[in-house]
Amino acid sequence: MPLNSKRVAIYLRKSRADEPVEALANHKAVLVRLAENKGFEYDIYEEIGSSVHLDWREKYDEMLSKLDQYSYVLVMDIDRLARDLVAMDTIKKQFIYHDVKILTPNQEIDLSNENQEMMLDFQSVVAKAEYQMIKKRMRIGKVEGAKRGHWVNGVAPLGYTYNRETKKLIINEDEYPLVKEIFSLALKNMSYMEIAINLNLRGFKTRKGNMFDNHSIKAILTNRAYVGYVIYREQSKVKGQEGEVTITPNAHPEIISESEWLEIQQLIQNRRTNVGKTATEVRSFVQGLIYCGCCGGKLSLNSIKGELYIKGCSKMDGLGNRCPNKSVKVKELEDFLKINLMTYRNKLEEKAKQLLNTDTSAIKQELTAKGAMIKAEIEKHNNVLSRLLDSYLDGIISKEIYQAKQKERQEQIKILENDSRSIELQIEGLDVNKQVDKIKELILTLNTFDSLDVTLANRILMTLVNRIDVTVLSSENSVYRRNKAEAEYSIKINTSLMKVD
Repeated sequence: MPLNSKRVAIYLRKSRADEPVEALANHKAVLVRLAENKGFEYDIYEEIGSSVHLDWREKYDEMLSKLDQYSYVLVMDIDRLARDLVAMDTIKKQFIYHDVKILTPNQEIDLSNENQEMMLDFQSVVAKAEYQMIKKRMRIGKVEGAKRGHWVNGVAPLGYTYNRETKKLIINEDEYPLVKEIFSLALKNMSYMEIAINLNLRGFKTRKGNMFDNHSIKAILTNRAYVGYVIYREQSKVKGQEGEVTITPNAHPEIISESEWLEIQQLIQNRRTNVGKTATEVRSFVQGLIYCGCCGGKLSLNSIKGELYIKGCSKMDGLGNRCPNKSVKVKELEDFLKINLMTYRNKLEEKAKQLLNTDTSAIKQELTAKGAMIKAEIEKHNNVLSRLLDSYLDGIISKEIYQAKQKERQEQIKILENDSRSIELQIEGLDVNKQVDKIKELILTLNTFDSLDVTLANRILMTLVNRIDVTVLSSENSVYRRNKAEAEYSIKINTSLMKVD
C-alpha cells in the first residue's frame, strides 16, 4: 500500500490543439471536488500536451516518481493517461507495482483485478480509435479551412493578427512597419544576420521581446503568408514522403507584392549558390550606393597606389558616345557624406524639440470626426448591399441588376475604406511621442556611425540612403555640380530619411 492512503494525485492534461485552455480549468474543478468529497488530500500535476505517447510529459514523469506516495490517481478519463496501447501497458505495470488505483468521475479501476485490467485494455483500444478519428476530422477541417483562406497554421506571423470571427489574418498596424522594413532591407541584398544586426542596433525587438537572429529573419522572408497565401501541408504517413499541400492565394491582405517576394527568394538563392566563394570585400561605407549623376549607371570602386577611387563611368549611349563622368577619390565623398549626416542629425534634434512643443489635439479631433463620417458612409453602403441581396433573393430584382448594383456599391466602399485608412495613418502620424522615439533611435545610430566597422556602417547607410549620385565632369579629381552656381560638390543624396520637413 502507498505510504499515505489518504493522499492522491490529480493528473490534468490538455490533450488536443483545438481543445480550449478553459477546459483544463473545468476538469481541474471537477477532480478537486471529487477528491474533497472523498476526504482525500491531493497534489495536482497539470500540463499541456498533444502527444499520444508519454514523451515530453514532464508532470507525468514527476507524478510517476512519487507514485508510492499515493493511493489513487484522479483523471477525467482514461485517455488522459495514454491512448497508445504500449504506453498504457507501461502505466499499468507502474500502477500495479505501487498498488495505485485509477479514479475518474465515472469509475474506479483496480489494475490488480484481471477483469478490470481487461476492461482498461478495451477502453484503451476504443480511445485510440477515437483519437485517430479526431485527428482525421481535424486534418479534413484544416484542409477545408485552408481552401477557404482560413488561417490554420497556428500563431499568426509577425505583422498579422488572427481574426476569430472570419478565421483569417488581418494586418497588425503596430507590427506592419517593422515587417515592411525587414523586406525592404532584404531587397537591398542584406543577409539574414545583417538584417538582424541592423534591427537590433536600432532597438527593434521580436514579438516576444527578444533580439532578432538568423532564424527569425529567415522565417519572415521565406513565408509566403506575407504575399497573401495560406499554405497547409499535411503530414505524410510514409517516412521520407511529403504530404499533400493545399495552397490558397489572396486569402488575406498582402504585406509585400509577389514580384518583390520572388526577387528576395532569388537573392537568397544567389547567396546560397555563392557559399564558399570569396565574398566581395567592403572597402568603404558608401560602397554599393554610388550612381552616375549623368546616365544613372551604378559605379564601382578601384584602388590606385593604395588610394581608393570611384571609377569613372564606362557606359555608352546608342551612338557609341561614352559617358563623360570621371573618377573621384572615395574619401572626398565619404567626408562630404559625413558632414551631411551630421547636419541631418542636427535637424533631427531640432525636429524632436519642435514635436514635443506641438499641440496636435485639434487636428486629431478634426481627423477623427472625418473618419467617423466615412465609417458611417461605409455602414450605409453595407446596409444597401444587404437590402439589395434581400430584393434579389425575394425575386424583386434580377440577378444582372443585383450584380451591377452590388459592384457599384463595393467600388464605393473600397474608395471609402482607402480614405478611412489614410485618415488612420494621418492620426497615427500625429502621435508625437512615437515620432520622437523614432527620431531618437536614428540620432543614436548617427552618433555611433564613425566608430562602426566599415561593413556594418555600409549596411546601416543602406537603410538611410537610397542612392548617391556623383557627377565629375572635369578631368581633375574635383567634384562639380552640373549647375556650378549652386555648389562646389555634385554629390546628391536621394533619400526620404534625409529630409526633415
